[in-house]
Order: sequence, then C-alpha cells, then structure tokens
Amino acid sequence: RERAGAAAVSRGDYDAGERLLLAAAVVVSRARRAVTDELGFTCSGGVAPNKQLAKLGCGLHKPNQQTVVFPRHVAGLLRDLPLDRLAGLGGDLGRRLKDELGVNTAGELAAVPLHRLAPHCADEAHARTVLAMATGQHADPVKDQAAYKSFAASKNFFRSPLATTADVDRWLASFADELWERVRKERDARCRAPTNVTVSVTSGGAHRFSGTVSAQTA
Repeated sequence: RERAGAAAVSRGDYDAGERLLLAAAVVVSRARRAVTDELGFTCSGGVAPNKQLAKLGCGLHKPNQQTVVFPRHVAGLLRDLPLDRLAGLGGDLGRRLKDELGVNTAGELAAVPLHRLAPHCADEAHARTVLAMATGQHADPVKDQAAYKSFAASKNFFRSPLATTADVDRWLASFADELWERVRKERDARCRAPTNVTVSVTSGGAHRFSGTVSAQTA
C-alpha cells in the first residue's frame, strides 16, 4: 500500500497538502503495525487536516484499518453525519439544536447562519466553534494525553461479588501492581509521581467508602 501510494503521488494525482496527508498515512500505518507486532493488539487510524476529521475518519473503517480524509472530501463526509457525532453535541445542546433549529445532520447545521445559531449557544464564540465543527474547520489542537493528572484502576463485581477479606486483598494487590507500573513509567519518563492515593468502594450503586492517603502522611 505504501508503494502504491508513492507511485500515485509521482503521477501528480495529489496536490501538496494531500501528499503531506499521504506521508502521514504511511507513518500511521507503520505505528499501527508496530502496535500489533509488539503488543499483539490491532487498531484503526485516521489521517486528516485536523483532529476532529481524523477522529471521524478513524471510525469509518474498522477494525484494523485506516482512513485518509482529503479536504476535497470533507463536505461529503459531513453532509449526512448525524449531529450527535460532533464533539459536544451528543447531549443536551445537540438535542436543543435539533428541537429548536430543526437540524439533524452536520450538513444542516452548517447551513444555519451565525446570527440564528448564536442565541442557542453559550455565546457567539461558542456558536462559531459549533459551526466550525459542522463544516470540518475546527482547529482543535492535539494535546499530549500522556501527561495524565491521575491514574485509576477499578473493577465491577456484579457477577462475582467479593465474599471474603482474602478476595478483597487479592484485588487490591492487583490494582496496586497495575498502578505502580504506570507510576513507574511516568516517573522514568517525566520525573514526577502522584502524591495522593484514594480508595473508593461502592455497593448497590451507592457510595460506601472513600479514603485518601497523601505522601506527607504516609
């Protein structure tokens, strides 16, 4: 596939911006292959002019495939896209826009003038952001998700409730091992570590217990 893509580019089938996206697609393809080779997992990928379109493209062809979204195909991709597929429009705001403006797709939302949309959003700036998402022009920056503020490990025991103290101890040890491995990697990579540990327990959907130990009191 990489060789075929390079041959097509050499024939001048793509403009300069599309060549960059194809180069990125090669990088993503190699990264996905490395994940499979090293971890045994398969994953999909999306390559596009911005993060929003890349995420949408990633969901188009699964499993274990990737999609490149060229700028010339953005309008077609968004035209019939359900409104709730846009970030932030899957809840109350999306339902309100459907009910009050009569729009059900990103394409229909993109056709709404700013002065009509603004009263239904938090402010005009928010309305501009919503329109940018509907037209595929939302330039939301890609952020480093590796710099986590916290780590968590949890499990539901609906089917096999813990019946003994030994069962509880075994799972707490498992959670601790999992968290410690992630903390160790974070410490080695960024020279930082958590300062608090919190244990919470719920039963029957109700919160039963929560306790926190800090590095200062440990």
